Amino acid sequence: MLVILVVTCILLVLSPDTVPVHYNLAGEIDRMGSKYEYLIFPVLAIPVGGFFGWMAKRYRHTPADEKALVISGICVLSVMGFLGIYFQIAAILYDPMAGGGLQLNVMRLTVMAIGAMLMILGNFMPKARRNSFYGLRTGWSLSSDEVWQKSQRFAGHTSVLCGVIMVLLAAFLDGFPCLIMSTVLVLLWMIASVVMSYRYYRESKK
Repeated sequence: MLVILVVTCILLVLSPDTVPVHYNLAGEIDRMGSKYEYLIFPVLAIPVGGFFGWMAKRYRHTPADEKALVISGICVLSVMGFLGIYFQIAAILYDPMAGGGLQLNVMRLTVMAIGAMLMILGNFMPKARRNSFYGLRTGWSLSSDEVWQKSQRFAGHTSVLCGVIMVLLAAFLDGFPCLIMSTVLVLLWMIASVVMSYRYYRESKK
């Protein structure tokens, strides 16, 4: 939360008074406004970070839940901070005299940010203990520590792979094709993870 606030304030000093503050899905600027509108990112980070911090403190008696909440909060804030800082830097570099102005592909940027978050969260999933908030949580995965560990290992490794593919898709595809293929990829990852969780549960019963 503090990093987002400090970096935002530094970039505000470097920004002109009037900057691009909104883009359409085609990445074209559709509204100019005050540079101080970018304070919305650190302002939103306060309740988001406060919520995760409060929940982690509330579940401090269960270390697995506390750690899961802290990791989840950091990942969410990292994505928020990345998007806010990226748009601020793009606003600073905006040249109204350049033909057509600044072009941003919002969909590609969003897919890339989500892909990066899946890679980060997937790296932590195999290390997570059973908890109430984080990881692949199904009735089957929560049935025992053994099924939980196998489920998180599969879901975590495939989450990283899914994230890498999403970043590559964002690098080479534009607009709706990138969004549609990424959505299908995430759905396939979720379905495969749930199916494998059930399979591990059945194997443990045998």
